[in-house]
Amino acid sequence: MSASETAPTTTHLPTPPQSYPWCYHTPMKISISLDDNLYHRVRDAAGPDGVSGWLAAAASARLRAEALRSTAAEIASSTGGPYTEQELKEARKWLHSSSTQAA
Repeated sequence: MSASETAPTTTHLPTPPQSYPWCYHTPMKISISLDDNLYHRVRDAAGPDGVSGWLAAAASARLRAEALRSTAAEIASSTGGPYTEQELKEARKWLHSSSTQAA
């Protein structure tokens, strides 16, 4: 390159966000192994929704339940005692109205 020529410039594009809105996510596929008895029970429980949908809902409910248990334990620890009847009543009402039932 001669002294009169300039080096080509590089256009720097912004870094894409690490998390995209839910509408841009594509489902991930996994493979699992189940013993015969469990497979048949899951398939029967899944019904017309199919095993994949049923397992996804079950996994979501399990993760939600674990998060709720962890939060409940943290609250109980920070307040220094067991829950009152009013707190339990409100929690049951909230869980009942929730779109995904906890396990």
